[in-house]
Amino acid sequence: MPIFIYCFLWFFNGSVEIIEVKGDNKIDDSVVEAKAYAAMDLAEHSKMEYNMVKSSDIMSGHYKIKEIKYFCLHSLITAA
Repeated sequence: MPIFIYCFLWFFNGSVEIIEVKGDNKIDDSVVEAKAYAAMDLAEHSKMEYNMVKSSDIMSGHYKIKEIKYFCLHSLITAA
């Protein structure tokens, strides 16, 4: 069962970033890349930033987040 994890980060400067966490084995998948491209387009038109991050970068601490005002974490579990 796939699990989709993403969060919205609101920064003190008023900017918003959408971070989508993907498993390392899915990051280069063509469908995932197509959806990421659509999410980037949506984020750009909404004056937000979008980043897709490998789960291993999150777990190892390689992905650093700026100081945030608050965040909203969403996860969605879907049937295969």
